[in-house]
Amino acid sequence: VEEDTRAFNVVMQALGMPKNTEEEKAARQRKMEEGSKAANVVPLSVLERVPKLLRLAATAAEKGNVNATSDAATAGSLAFAAAEGAYFNFLINLKGISDKNYVSETLWKAKNGLQEAIAEKEKNSG
Repeated sequence: VEEDTRAFNVVMQALGMPKNTEEEKAARQRKMEEGSKAANVVPLSVLERVPKLLRLAATAAEKGNVNATSDAATAGSLAFAAAEGAYFNFLINLKGISDKNYVSETLWKAKNGLQEAIAEKEKNSG
């Protein structure tokens, strides 16, 4: 949460920067891009971790106390919702980035993370 807040603050600082001259506009854009890249660290981290959380929830449902099966299922649902939210948050942050290599590489990571979460969810539902 703190890391996400710090990144968002960089974006907010950039929005407050002057944009009267071409130099000011360029400096503002660089700061916005810096903040947008930093803001994607947290969503990518969430996407990376969710498949493991889904496996843990499935294991808890399978091997845990039968009376807590609904708790394990809820944990899996919440983990998957976190992945979806992280993915959409990532896409929003990506709009402020002009670095095509960064966009391509991180978009692949985000899509892959979401696909892994979807596959894990499908494997364990039913």
